[in-house]
Amino acid sequence: MSGALAGRGAVVTGASRGIGLAIARRLAAAGARVAMLARSAEVLAARSAELGAAALPVPCDVSDADAVSRAARVIALAFGGAPEILVNNAGVFHPRPVSDITPAEFADTIRVNLDAAFYLVHALLGGMRAKGRGHIVTIGSVADRTAFAGNGAYAPSKFGARALHLV
Repeated sequence: MSGALAGRGAVVTGASRGIGLAIARRLAAAGARVAMLARSAEVLAARSAELGAAALPVPCDVSDADAVSRAARVIALAFGGAPEILVNNAGVFHPRPVSDITPAEFADTIRVNLDAAFYLVHALLGGMRAKGRGHIVTIGSVADRTAFAGNGAYAPSKFGARALHLV
């Protein structure tokens, strides 16, 4: 592989579509080996096939701490250690005011948009530090700085994700 990121390992969550897939494509084009995490194994396999040998599809529900731990072990084995790049991108968006959101929907949004980022950082940061290098990118939103009335679960989750990233 050649490119600015040749020989580097990257992890992208929510990598089977949208922003995550676009990020995975750009990282692979820059020469990185990209572990693509997403829940849907079939869709993930198809999208990772588009990236070729640079892609490592890792089906994973990032809102599940045990699943993230298993995925981190798979990635470390495939990469020969910790990745140098983590992109916390996975997210859900249910635009409704607090009064209309069920407790289950609120909890789901927090699990995917905030807890998952923590699980990934927790699982990978130690290995990055041991290597002496690494970058963590957290995909944010204007809703991580401005609380909109219709974002009763999304804004709190993104405010939390931004705070996690800053600590």
